[in-house]
Amino acid sequence: RVDDVSRDQRYLPLRAEVRSELCVPLKVGQQIIGVINVESAQLAAYTAEDQRLLETVAAQIAIAIQNARLYAETNRRAEELEAINRISNTLRSATDLQHALPILLEETLKAVQAPAGTIRLYDEQAGCLRAMIALGWPAEHQTACLRPGEGIAGWVFQRGERYISREFRSDPYIHPPAEGEIPAGWGGVCLPVKMGEEVMGVLLVSKPTTQPLSEQQMNLLEAIADIAGVALHRLQLFAELQQANRDLQQAYDATIEGWARALEYRDQATEGHSQRVTALTLQLASTMGVPEEELPHIYRGALLHDIGKMGIPDHILRKAGPLDEEEWALMKQHPVFAHEMLAGIEYLRPALDIPYCHHERWDGSGYPRGLKGEQIPLAARIFAVVDVYDALTSDRPYREAWTHEQAVNYLRDNAGKLFDPDVVAEFLKILGARNNGTS
Repeated sequence: RVDDVSRDQRYLPLRAEVRSELCVPLKVGQQIIGVINVESAQLAAYTAEDQRLLETVAAQIAIAIQNARLYAETNRRAEELEAINRISNTLRSATDLQHALPILLEETLKAVQAPAGTIRLYDEQAGCLRAMIALGWPAEHQTACLRPGEGIAGWVFQRGERYISREFRSDPYIHPPAEGEIPAGWGGVCLPVKMGEEVMGVLLVSKPTTQPLSEQQMNLLEAIADIAGVALHRLQLFAELQQANRDLQQAYDATIEGWARALEYRDQATEGHSQRVTALTLQLASTMGVPEEELPHIYRGALLHDIGKMGIPDHILRKAGPLDEEEWALMKQHPVFAHEMLAGIEYLRPALDIPYCHHERWDGSGYPRGLKGEQIPLAARIFAVVDVYDALTSDRPYREAWTHEQAVNYLRDNAGKLFDPDVVAEFLKILGARNNGTS
């Protein structure tokens, strides 16, 4: 309490009419968070009672201010946690970088109210940091590829440390070709995206210099960059695993195609048969609504439909005339041989339906197990129709090829007897469309 401010050296004479002053601290516990000050144009205007009253008011104001700050801080932390949780869930559910990166950048910019940003990942083959996604930047900035140590992104990638740029246009680390494309008055932060100690890329976030990122926002971005590093590493590993699986599938399929060719070389009467029936079977299966994920198994099963004939002696397999009873009994075992050959190969187990069951018939008269109707797997029912059509319309050592019309009549006559009638109906539609030149 100052009765005469002109006699107190601590007073700063901001207003000439002020003669006395009462000033008390705003305290929360032992911490002073501000002051409350009242002034008067009269000398000794304030009494001890006034001081006690103001101290009481100051205590209430200090508590209210502190509560407001705590409330704001709680809200801010809740928003940060919500943003982190939202980004974590998004990255956890993503299956590829193309899906994850745009959402990651959009959510990150939203979390810190920033209008522009870029995610760059290191491309080992090109030896540079490639802009995978950029928002709010010119196209030239998005396509530029920066080498380690080049530009702000390259500096951060090389050192593995965050870099704060107060203003991009004047920053000594900005990549020169992009300098004219970045508007003046914009700054931001660039953070490394790491998995452990390995830097995978960088996250750059930019705001106008009049609205710089706060330290709390910087900390939030560091947390997001850490989460992104783990998630992007997982997605990269997943992509590598998918590619390895594709390579392995291609190797398996090449082996299967080799087996099919080897069998045709052995049984020259059926040369080209496997390729023809495989293509038609896939078309028919797709027309009949077989799920796309099952088509590769049908492809492999069709190629290997006669693989069991590897167990049939040449003198039977290549016999020009009809087989006798004993020879026919052995020939009818080739689906069983196929099952024995393929069942132990996990990769080919889903393709077994065709090699094992394609000689079963709708009325139960087929072999090797005498399955009937829908006991026969759909893939085998589909293939059986295609297989018989191709066999009938191809030359054999013991007979000439039938005409298309003869083969169609045979299928139509035996629909519901030897063959699934629905499959025959769909197959005849395909043949009709082909003959009319519409497919």
